[in-house]
Amino acid sequence: MLGMQAPDIILTEHIGNVSDHNHQTKTVPSNTLVTKGFNYSLLFFYESDCGPCQQTIEDLNANYTDLLADGISITAYAADTDQENFNFTKETLAWKDNNTFCDFKGMKGVNFTNYGVIRTPTMYLTIKQGVIVKKIGNVKELLSWAKTIGDRM
Repeated sequence: MLGMQAPDIILTEHIGNVSDHNHQTKTVPSNTLVTKGFNYSLLFFYESDCGPCQQTIEDLNANYTDLLADGISITAYAADTDQENFNFTKETLAWKDNNTFCDFKGMKGVNFTNYGVIRTPTMYLTIKQGVIVKKIGNVKELLSWAKTIGDRM
């Protein structure tokens, strides 16, 4: 997928409880994933009950200000199936307000399938044109990469 156009994101908005099965979907083109004022978008695929995901969340939260300063925004997609669990974890995220989503289909969700995510956490960096430029293994790697980009600018 590196160097290729990222798949569009499918957002599912649940109206009421997930169990009501009342929802609508919206397609977000991949070339709009990097929001105004940023150079990159980190696409973070996680699951609330995943130990390594919790560590990654802690690391992202601890370095959130630095990531923003490096021009990296975060958009997260949860593989949760439980709405309460998702909401609890979402409240711990530094970027929770507008950039964390879940369709409550677990790893079978459309975005996990489209991005080929087979385990969590998985992270990709995209540029403004929606092209995937890097698969990130952990936050330390992300910070190191961001520093090398900053040094070249």
